Amino acid sequence: MLAQEVEENIRSSGAAEIDAHEVGLAILGPLQKLDEVAYLRFASVYQAFESLEDFESAISLLRHEAETAAADNAAKGAKGKSSEKSPI
Repeated sequence: MLAQEVEENIRSSGAAEIDAHEVGLAILGPLQKLDEVAYLRFASVYQAFESLEDFESAISLLRHEAETAAADNAAKGAKGKSSEKSPI
């Protein structure tokens, strides 16, 4: 599934050729959705992490994205409940 999603994304770019580094970068988004730890390990190579601060920054970004997604889901859930009609 991961490989298929990455392949579809690369094919949709329309490029006749793509180098291996670009393939690695194309993997990052789908991998992040699949497994955050695997994403961090992979990103540390392809984004050339050089320090603990690089890891901390990536982890902070992942946490922020997770919190934002959770807040969005909670807001959607609350909105859906408020629009439901209650039985009389």
